Amino acid sequence: SQSWMAEAGKALGALLQPLGIPWQISASLIAGYIFKEVVFGFMGALGATALLPSLSLPSALALLVFMAFYSACVATTASLVRTVGWRLTAASLAIQFLLALAAAYAVYYAASLAAVAF
Repeated sequence: SQSWMAEAGKALGALLQPLGIPWQISASLIAGYIFKEVVFGFMGALGATALLPSLSLPSALALLVFMAFYSACVATTASLVRTVGWRLTAASLAIQFLLALAAAYAVYYAASLAAVAF
């Protein structure tokens, strides 16, 4: 928990912590920016797979939604830079991240309300 990845995971974790998602899983999402396929492998390396069963249903749904909407991989970003330039790429990445975060929060609170209602 002293590496730069841990620090980056804790920074993202500050945004995802209200959803019940621990920083170890957040760090895995950052690694997933390289290739989406490495998210679960990185979780295993951090010991975060042991945390997955402790996620509530709303937290797990929020995690899935965030993973679906946050930015694609580095190769996609590089292609976007070549196509539209750095400025539009940065705007696109920011919009994708904010959309993923907003959708995750919406799903989390909707699932939490549904759980209370039933």
